[in-house]
Amino acid sequence: MLEDGAGGRGGPTSLLRLAIARISSTSDYVTCPQRFHTKRNRAAICGGFCPNCSDSGLRCQTGTVSSALDLDDARRRLTAGFPLVEDHPDVAGVLRDPALLALVGPALAQPFVGAEVTRILAPEARGPILGALVAVELGAGLVLARRAGTNHPGADMEICSEPTWRGEVQRFQARSFDLGPGDRVLIVDDWVTTGSSMRAVRNMAVDAGATVVGAAALVNKAPPEVIQELAVHTLVDFDDIAG
Repeated sequence: MLEDGAGGRGGPTSLLRLAIARISSTSDYVTCPQRFHTKRNRAAICGGFCPNCSDSGLRCQTGTVSSALDLDDARRRLTAGFPLVEDHPDVAGVLRDPALLALVGPALAQPFVGAEVTRILAPEARGPILGALVAVELGAGLVLARRAGTNHPGADMEICSEPTWRGEVQRFQARSFDLGPGDRVLIVDDWVTTGSSMRAVRNMAVDAGATVVGAAALVNKAPPEVIQELAVHTLVDFDDIAG
């Protein structure tokens, strides 16, 4: 949690935050400038010390950036600015660009702000990077599906995907204690093509008793039936950035 400036909790910084809380409140919810906690987990994370929560008696909610985002505009900006390397869309280039990176988390999270997501499930390699951005937006935890052969302490499950678009079978390792029956899971990855990786980790979540609310990916290169089957929210179409 960010510390107050001079004057401690009663100093200018606290007063400014409290003023923002009262101005931006809607019913008993408030936009928390720190955006570290939700109405469900406030007590566990901030312990009641957030000026917005304790001083004003209001409750914080995450997803405020996502809710305010113009999703169509974000998609246009990502499509127009998506870098290419050797005529291939470069996700690493999006991560390198501060303006594009700032759009990714809120835009991927927006349709799920009200879905009460508790866990983001992200397969390697780049899924965890985007998953972390979405987790912060939604006030959720991040669960990794790591590639086989990497260090993942406590891993006690191996998940095999169907053949990818390259014809390869991907093997992921996971931990059975990371998900449970009370979890509401959103799957996040950088690309969706055949849906093999998303399908594999979805099956893991379902086997754990969790509820899968949908999936989100930065780039869509999948046929419509895959998008519909996995309920994938995507931001840019491959043909629009590679054509």
